Parts: sequence; structure tokens; C-alpha cells
Amino acid sequence: MSERLIRNLQRRLRAESMKSPLPRKIGRPIEVALLYPNGYHLAMSSLGYQSVFQQINEDPDFLCERAFLPDRRDFEEHRRTGTPLLTLERQRPVQSFDLVAFSISYEMDEVNMLTLLDLAGIPLDRRERDSRYPLVVAGGAVVFLNPEPISDFIDLFLVGEAEELLPEFLDVLRAFPPRQTERETLFDHLEKVPGIYIPSRYRVTYDDTGRIEKRTPIGGAPPKVVRRLVTDIDRRVNATMVFTEETEFSDMHLIEIARGCPWGCRFCTAGFIYLPPRYRDEEKILAEADRAIAAGRKIGLVGPAISDYPTLDELSRKILERGGKLSYSSLRIDSLYPERIGYLKESGQRTVTVAVEAASPRLRDVINKGLSDEAILESVTRILDSGTLNLKIYIMIGLPTEQDDEVAGIVDLTLRIRERLLEAGKKFGRIGRITLSINNFVPKPFTPFQWCPLAPLDTLKRRKEIILAGLRRVPNLRLNFESPKESYFQALLSNGDRRLGTLLRLVHRFEGNFTQALKAWEHDPCFYVHRQRDPDEILPWDFIEHGIEKRYLFREYLKALKERTTIPCMIPLCHRCGVC
Repeated sequence: MSERLIRNLQRRLRAESMKSPLPRKIGRPIEVALLYPNGYHLAMSSLGYQSVFQQINEDPDFLCERAFLPDRRDFEEHRRTGTPLLTLERQRPVQSFDLVAFSISYEMDEVNMLTLLDLAGIPLDRRERDSRYPLVVAGGAVVFLNPEPISDFIDLFLVGEAEELLPEFLDVLRAFPPRQTERETLFDHLEKVPGIYIPSRYRVTYDDTGRIEKRTPIGGAPPKVVRRLVTDIDRRVNATMVFTEETEFSDMHLIEIARGCPWGCRFCTAGFIYLPPRYRDEEKILAEADRAIAAGRKIGLVGPAISDYPTLDELSRKILERGGKLSYSSLRIDSLYPERIGYLKESGQRTVTVAVEAASPRLRDVINKGLSDEAILESVTRILDSGTLNLKIYIMIGLPTEQDDEVAGIVDLTLRIRERLLEAGKKFGRIGRITLSINNFVPKPFTPFQWCPLAPLDTLKRRKEIILAGLRRVPNLRLNFESPKESYFQALLSNGDRRLGTLLRLVHRFEGNFTQALKAWEHDPCFYVHRQRDPDEILPWDFIEHGIEKRYLFREYLKALKERTTIPCMIPLCHRCGVC
């Protein structure tokens, strides 16, 4: 064991503070190692990860500790000294725990997941593990969408929101402890819990073209895995419980106020897999906000569609009146009224982020954003008139039906925004800055664009050059481009099937080098990345039942091609997608 690694973990643990102490355990609890397949900084920025950590520890029969991907220096120390992956709380080997649970938020972290298993001394292939090893499970956003690429490595997946699914899962483990129960016997009991997906209980066959031919349940496994959804999100408050300086939100107390987005932007998973929209009770939010204010922390209101919270303005005013400062995780640009801009300014926020998303008004109709250039410019003017002179703008390229001349519209719109920035700068006597982040569209499961290919890499590179040619030398403007190659790998993992398991093994063998791994892989990656899928094709993720009708998603795809928009979801009047 490396003393240096142990001291580093102890130092990090001492630097943390908790909203409330973890409950003490009596007897011998079932021990859970909760792994985040990325660094500590990102893990502790994840409200979902913190919430699961808290929820497991609230059960008197379970003890949960955390572990993370070591940074490069610590990773080398692990290898040099032969020290296995250790937990943060007691610096114990992860392999000694009864259960290893991964929280996976991003597809690219799937490679890190294998790194952590290897570092822990746990066989990668689930078929090589029995009750001598921890039960390995996974949940999180990636599991909601498509767990198939990592199904060779995970014993079972928890498909759904933790508040609803986790208690039933823990109840089964309480009755049948993983280290004391033969695996198949344990699976027999777990497969009866809706939302639990056991990949070994399904057989997948492929036709001569490489498409999925059939998916057959084995034994008592259900044909469909139902995504579990919490209907009453006031059952528990989802807020920061562990505070640390080593996170993006070091000075902030995050509070989730809403879940699910009603707008149905056709590229965005949040607008579909978390339906229907749900809003937390204002009084419960204010009670949590009071704790943050008493501790001197800024309040971060979190949700995919904050602007649709029914009493957002009243809630914001009450927080400010109580002496708090606040920030919003996201606001639609057309909901940035002077009052809301004022709340941010009063809270000391110097930069406002706006999501333009697409290069032209036509493309914004294609993706169901429905914003004109004029509406964007009006909102930007309101922001600048408040004295907030720093803007972050997010936009995508490579969207379905996009043309080169529309990408040139990004240049024009950015220059028009900059003109307004310069005018405001003269008024306030200081210079502002624009940060333009350009991301590549990646098709995702359970969206109307799930049938679409990724744009060819040379197309993405050409469109990047169009933007650079028009904006490279513009003062007070910073350009951030997402790597086309990384988008390619992300598309591969997002849209892959079980056969990607062999690729992930190769990537792990080549220490994260996708390019080298693809050269050695037996399959054609373009089949997953650059192929337009047929409407009646069995997709790798079709076995997950989100409640959204596949035919509805395809109708939305056809509407996108016709440049027609769809009105937002209006609970309880709306029944068009099948969720309600």
C-alpha cells in the first residue's frame, strides 16, 4: 500500500464538509463502493452522484463509500506500488466491498469505468466474476439511454431515477446479500424488480447486414425494461450534501427545483427521457435555501428547464430578500426578462450564458427551438443593458439538413451581438467579452434524431473553418471548438450495441487510444456512426420502455425535415407522446 496515496485521500476527506453527518451503522452493514468514472472534481460537481451517496447511507443496513478515477500522478503511483483502487472514506480496497456501483453520466467515461475495474483488481468480463467478487452495477444518464456497449462488463443496470428504484434494489440485497448468495439465485430475485436490467438474461442476434435481428429474454426476464420514474419529487430534497473547494461549484449550494423539460428540442435527451416535467414545492426549496444562506453559500437552482418553474420569479425574489445570492443552471434565452437579469446581477453574476443552439432560424425550427435572430438579439440587448457585459454562447454545427451557408450565419449573428457589446461597453465604460462554444451535433437515443448519422468529419472540419475564417481575428471574442474526432467516438458509444464491448476492451488495452483500437477492431465503426437508420429497424436501446412511443419520435423526425415546430408539453392536458 502506498502511504502517499492514503495520505492524499485523508487530506481530501478532511477538506470536505457535510450538510449533515452520515448516520452510524450498527452490526455488519452491506458495503457499497460508489464509483464515479472520472476525477473527484467532476464527481463532486454531480448532484446525482451526491444524492445516491446520501440515499444509500440513509439505509441502516448499508454503508456507502466513494472512489474516483485517480489523476495521472496518483495513477502512476498506483501502478508503481501495486496499490489497488481505494475508497475515500476509509481508504479500503474497492475489491473488498460487497457491491461496486458506477454512476455514469457521459459516454466517454465508459473507458474510465474499465480502468477503475482493472485498478480495483476486479475482472472486466462479468462472465469471469462470481460471489467471490463484488456485484458490479451501474446507473446514471448513460444507462437511461443505452447500456448495451458496456453490457459485457456490468452484472446489472438500474434503469430509472434512484429515489424510485434504489429502495427496492436494496431490499433484495438485504434479503440476499451479494457475497453470500449464488449469482444466478440473486438474479432470479432481482429480475422481478421493474427497472433492473440483467444483460446475461437476454440473447441478441444479428442479421447479415449487421442489424439486430432479434432480442430474446431468457427465463423469467421481461421483454421490456421499464424505466422507473419518481412521481413525487418532493419525497426528498435533492441538494448538495458534500462541500469541497475541489469542485466547479465550490462556493455554491445546488438545489434541484425541477426535473424533465417540456420543450422537446429534437437533439436533446433531457426533453424526452425525463418526461413528464415535475416541479419541486417552493417551500421545500426555500427551507433548503435558508440552510445555504446561513452557511454563507450562493444558491444554484438546478434543472433542465428552470425558466418553466411556475413561481421562479417569486422564488428568486424571496431568496434575495432573505439575504441570499443565486444562480440558474439554464434559462431559455427568450425567458431572460429584465427582472431575471436583475436577480443575477444582484447576486454578483458577471457572465450570462445563452444557448443559440443552431446556425439559422430555419435550423432552429428543425430542432424545435423556434427562435429568430431578432429574438436572440433582443434578449442579448436586455442582458447588456443591465451592465452584464460577458456572454457565453453555445451553438451546434453538423445538425440534420444543415448547409454550409447557414454556418456562415453564425459569423454574422456573432458579429451583430458584438456590435451591441461594443455599444454597451461605451455606455458603461468597460469592455466585455464573448465566449463562443461550438459543439458538434451527436445523435442520441430516445430523441427524434436517433435515426440520424453523425455528419462526416470532413464536413465538421470544413464548417469549423468557415467560422474561423470569419471570427478568428475578432477582438474580445474567444472561440472554443469541440473536437470532431471526440464527437465521432461519442457517437460510436452512444449508438452502439453489445459488439462494442470488444472495442472497449481494445481501447482499455491501448490505454484510451481509440484510433489505435479502431484499427484492430473487427467491425466497421461507420455502421454505427455515419449510417442513416431505417424507421422499422430494431435499435440497440429499444428494449428500454421510457413510455415515449417510438412512432411519436419518428413523427417528430419527419416534422423536423419539414421544418415544423411542436408546442411544449402541457401537463396534464398533453397526451401526444405516450408518457402520460
